[in-house]
Amino acid sequence: DLLFTSLPTGESQILIKKLINFKNLKIIDLAADFRLKDPKIYKEFYGKKHLSINLLNSSLYSLSEFVKNKISNYKIISCPGCYPTTVQIPLIPLIKNKMIKKNNIIIDSKSGYSGAGKNLEKKFTHKNLYSSIHAYGPPKHRHTSEIDQQFQNISNKKISYIFIPHLIPTFRGMLSTIYVEKENGVSAFKIYKYLKKIHKNNFFVKILPFNKKLGTENVINTNFCQVSVCLSGSKNKVIIFSAIDNLIKGAGGQAVQNMNILFGFNESLGLV
Repeated sequence: DLLFTSLPTGESQILIKKLINFKNLKIIDLAADFRLKDPKIYKEFYGKKHLSINLLNSSLYSLSEFVKNKISNYKIISCPGCYPTTVQIPLIPLIKNKMIKKNNIIIDSKSGYSGAGKNLEKKFTHKNLYSSIHAYGPPKHRHTSEIDQQFQNISNKKISYIFIPHLIPTFRGMLSTIYVEKENGVSAFKIYKYLKKIHKNNFFVKILPFNKKLGTENVINTNFCQVSVCLSGSKNKVIIFSAIDNLIKGAGGQAVQNMNILFGFNESLGLV
């Protein structure tokens, strides 16, 4: 009925190509092979030629909260990356509803080192790896390809943003601090109320009280995303915090959440 795939970049597409004709089989992929619809962008960001281009239209980029009514129509369910999950949960609704300006967005993200994968010490050879903070990935972290694609899907105007990830000396947990400019006539409190309304039926998204500080302490080992909208001290700017466990809501947990939605189970089955 269902296959989960979590393989190195380039390998899922080869396996799925062999299995796609199994009549009732659904596939949930945690890797990057079906996240991007444009094979040229896939090659640009991942350095590999896509070998299953004909299957891209059979796949769905599946950030659970935004695809509940679509997911059953697809055979291949592609789970988003961890950083894009923290970014899109608050920003997609705000951009679609013209609550924030489409330029000067700054996304400052920090992740526990588990997000770097099993080859951590080969990727990051700097001194004091486990007791220091390390910025990486400018100007084109791989996950910007996902963010670009999903922003383009909801806006006919280019969305200008800067995204910088950081590795921090904790095993798990991810916090994105997002700086945005309000549209005219929109207050920070109105942004908070709108996100609370949009996500009221999304069990795993918790919008904290207005102007409340936020860390990763309450999302570790859970599938929840916590979001907080805060004043910035600047008249036109708002700060949005978004926190997840990168290994659960940013990976395996969201895959299970997608499974639950796909098969009509309770969305929280096995996750609470």
